[in-house]
Amino acid sequence: MSAKGFMLRMPPELHERIAAAAKAQSRSINAEINARLEATFLEGTLGRLRWLCDQMKDLLGASAFSTSILAEGIGEDTPSRLERVLSGLEEPTFKMLDAIADYCCSNAGWLKHETGSPFHTVSPAPDCGVNFCGDLLDPLPLSIHIIRADTAEGQVVIVKKLGDRQFVVHETAVHMRAFASALAIPHQVQFLMTCGMLFTRNIRTLGYIAPFDSFRNIAHGKAHPLLALKELPQSNWVRDWVDFALSEREGSVEEHWEGFGKTLEATKEGFKGK
Repeated sequence: MSAKGFMLRMPPELHERIAAAAKAQSRSINAEINARLEATFLEGTLGRLRWLCDQMKDLLGASAFSTSILAEGIGEDTPSRLERVLSGLEEPTFKMLDAIADYCCSNAGWLKHETGSPFHTVSPAPDCGVNFCGDLLDPLPLSIHIIRADTAEGQVVIVKKLGDRQFVVHETAVHMRAFASALAIPHQVQFLMTCGMLFTRNIRTLGYIAPFDSFRNIAHGKAHPLLALKELPQSNWVRDWVDFALSEREGSVEEHWEGFGKTLEATKEGFKGK
C-alpha cells in the first residue's frame, strides 16, 4: 500500500522539538511524526485491547484466533465493528469489552479501566490439603501445572488449565525449600498429599521451575499463564518428590534444584510424623 501525503502546518516551536527528537532517534522528521502518531493508538483501552489480542494470537495461533473469530465469539453479527475498534476508528462499548474479557479469560476491570492486572489469580488458601485439592478438581481440569520459582524460597504457583483459553491461577503458601521452617513443613506435607491425590486420580500434572520474573508475572496476573507455560521447560520435580516422599522408594534422585534432596527428606520426615 502506497503512503498518502498531505500538508501539515505546525507552530515553529513544535517543529523544532520534533526535529530534535528525530535527530536523537536517527530518523527523519516524517518518520518521527508517524512513530508518535502510531504510539497514540497503543495507549489506553485500545492499547490494552491490542495487547490482549496479541497474547491470544500467540497462544492459539492465527488460524484459531483472528478478528473475525473473536467477533463471532463475543456475539457480533459481523467482524466489521470490531475491525473498526481495533483500527482506532470506533470506541468500544463497555459491553463489548466485558465480552472480550470473558472470551479471553481476562480481567474486565483491567481491560476497561486499567484496574488490577490483566489476568485474575486466586489468593493463597489457608491450607494446601484436602479442601485445596477439591478446589483444584472442581471443575475438573484438563491438566494441572505446578510451577516453582527458581529462588531459595521456592515459592509455588499452580495453573489449572480448563480449556484452550480457560484457566485458573492459584497462588499458594507452599515454599519448596531445603531448610523449611516449622511453619513451612506442614504446608509441604499437605501439598504432598494433594499432589498424591492428583496422581491417584490420573490428572495430568506437570512440573516446572521458572525464573523469578516469569514466576512473578504468572502469580501476579501480568502474563497470560497458558502462554507463559509454553515458554517454560518441563521438570520432573513434582513426580520425583511425590514418588520418593510417599513411598519407601530408595535410590538416587535428580537434584532438580540445589537442596532438592534435603527438601525431599524434610517433607518425608514431616509426613511420617503427621
